[in-house]
Amino acid sequence: MEHFFEEFSIDFGDYNFDHYFVPEGFSPLEIFLLLISKKKRASYDRPPITLGMLYQAALDGRWDCARLDSLSSLSQT
Repeated sequence: MEHFFEEFSIDFGDYNFDHYFVPEGFSPLEIFLLLISKKKRASYDRPPITLGMLYQAALDGRWDCARLDSLSSLSQT
């Protein structure tokens, strides 16, 4: 994503890596909890980054989570 922002001269705005991506790696306990806990699985739900979001951010010149996440939810329906 950093390369995308630099390549298209986009201001990071309120972009936060953790908002869109889960941390890498799992412990055996975490895998077990994911299997038995709906609440734990829900904590891993993240909005996807779509091509439409990237395109709109390039047009706007900045990343705006609220605006771009609404575009993502529209494309999923």
